[in-house]
Amino acid sequence: MEYAFTLVLLIGAGLFLRSFVQLLETDPGFNPRRTLAFDLSFPDAKYPKDVDRLRFIHSVKERLENLPGIESVGASSSLPLSDVNETEYASRGDRPPRTDYLVGCNFISADYFSAMGMRLQSGRAITASDGAPGAPRVLVVDDTLVRHLYPGEEPIGKSLRLLGQNWEIVGVVARVHHFAMDRTPQAIVYGSQSFSPQFASIAIRTAVPPLSLAETVRKEIQKLDPDQPIANVRTLDQAVHQSLSSKRAIMILLGMFATVAIGLACVGIYGVTAHAVGQRARELCIRSALGAQHAHIIHLVLKGGMKPSLVGIAMGLLAAVAMARVIQSQLFEVKAYDPLVFVSAIGLLVCVAALSIYIPARRAANTDPMVALRNE
Repeated sequence: MEYAFTLVLLIGAGLFLRSFVQLLETDPGFNPRRTLAFDLSFPDAKYPKDVDRLRFIHSVKERLENLPGIESVGASSSLPLSDVNETEYASRGDRPPRTDYLVGCNFISADYFSAMGMRLQSGRAITASDGAPGAPRVLVVDDTLVRHLYPGEEPIGKSLRLLGQNWEIVGVVARVHHFAMDRTPQAIVYGSQSFSPQFASIAIRTAVPPLSLAETVRKEIQKLDPDQPIANVRTLDQAVHQSLSSKRAIMILLGMFATVAIGLACVGIYGVTAHAVGQRARELCIRSALGAQHAHIIHLVLKGGMKPSLVGIAMGLLAAVAMARVIQSQLFEVKAYDPLVFVSAIGLLVCVAALSIYIPARRAANTDPMVALRNE
């Protein structure tokens, strides 16, 4: 049972480790380095109209862009890996309306893609003129939406039905892990912030360590409005790190349990094998006295000790298969029955078992038969 339990822990730890490595190697779709972020809110009493909110956001951007050490400033209704997310159903505008595809909606300012370090794949970005009164409704979409709604087609100039209206697609960006790093990215569409200025999150790309500018940024905003709350000040590196924290904790805990389990299994199998060899000391000594080679003695003990170990490993493999099915939803781009993890875990445990048995077997083979028989 020790080996069965250890194998389950080893395979679980291995699957989460592989998943975590995949997460670390995953491109979030934006560049989190040297980017400061924070959230603004607009009380209805002070900012009753959309135009008031847009004017304040524009003033904030203009003021911050003139500060030394700041390269670009972008505003949006929600930043990646934040708790503010808006989703709507979308469909192709050139086909009968359907509501079968859920997309995230992010309404952004000009320069948002530059501030976030996002890659524009084709077309153009959202500009300040897209938010002008009477301007046509345009969207930039990500390649996830393109693959789903416009497979094999050029989406630029096509129509997308969203929020009960048709919008023209003017650009395509790479997909972004907007909701969480450990989830498959959902399609995101980007429109001008003038269509939804109820919330504002600011992203600032800096030429210096971003947190060193936090207090300066706070003071500049309070010069515009002393009562304006500035919430959730963080770097995007911190946001990415926080998004991975739960997976990191699970991996560390499973790794610790697996290490302890292997240690206990080694001690247990060594103790059982040493006791069994001690019980067979007379038999082994007689075999040695009659001319049995050391290799034969070691093989005999290994053969007897490995049988129960292999039975335990086989039981553990069955339990691990069931466990892998349960944790499948917690893995990121790793199959529940990843052959590398299963083979590595079984191979490691077989080696541990063989080594734990080999040590008392070798001691028995090297014992002088006359000394052993005299002790008997």
